Amino acid sequence: MVLGIVQKIELREPIKTFVGPFTEHLLLIAQAVLIGALLMWIVAQAIDEHLLPIIVEGFTTLAQTVAVAIETKVGDIPAALRTSLEHSLGDLAQTISPHLVQLAKAGKVSEALAEIETDNEDAKAKPQTEIALLLHSEEQKDWVKASQLLDSNPEAQDPKFYMTLAYRFWTVDQIDRAIEIGERGMRLAMTNKNNDPEILSKFQNSLAYYYADGQKTDREKLAREYAEAAYKTRKDSGPADTYGYVLITFGNRSEIQRGVSLCHKAMTKGTPFKFFMKHVARAHARLETLNP
Repeated sequence: MVLGIVQKIELREPIKTFVGPFTEHLLLIAQAVLIGALLMWIVAQAIDEHLLPIIVEGFTTLAQTVAVAIETKVGDIPAALRTSLEHSLGDLAQTISPHLVQLAKAGKVSEALAEIETDNEDAKAKPQTEIALLLHSEEQKDWVKASQLLDSNPEAQDPKFYMTLAYRFWTVDQIDRAIEIGERGMRLAMTNKNNDPEILSKFQNSLAYYYADGQKTDREKLAREYAEAAYKTRKDSGPADTYGYVLITFGNRSEIQRGVSLCHKAMTKGTPFKFFMKHVARAHARLETLNP
């Protein structure tokens, strides 16, 4: 209707005299208005038919939600994982000199490793230092080297290395590899009595998210168990987001609704809006498959 009115303007005088030069622009505006209205209608229909009213509130908070990138360039990781990665990298940084850390972050890993070779460092400590440096790198090839060093140096196998390495591979969509590394780290954490008391909960939270993200139906039971345990243990927003995502991915209709509610709760506490919408999109897709 809007397009028709604007097009008819060209056929009428004296309106054409004044409006004619702007007809092309008016047509573009009309098309934009029409497309925008259509998209709003589609979204409204989807929300009315399949999603919870709480999602509407989520849309209104878009302007109020800001995802802050962190120094280690992992700002696109969900809060459920990002906090633990920041902590892990921070812990690793304490084991090596700030100078070497800065070299690694600047992409000068080879230079940093060369400096280690010239130091009179204990030979047993060198593999750990090398692994820590490689994990600070943004290059995937360096993560592969770190993985190889972990395999060949049992004395250097710290659960925090595995946690960080799993995160790294998850960020480049290697979910299966992230899961394999994360599961190895969790087994190590369960047998190491000197670990951070929260390390097990962090592994549970991370693995539950990976299982859900990869839609690993063969690990649904573990995903539910880990996500619920982490949610009950930790107070930050990450486990709520993970638990919600697990319920959305593996749950029935009522569980999906609860999952969206938990993800919304996590968003109000700091989880980036775009990940809330990612999880909502998964909820929408799952509800479509559950329709009679």
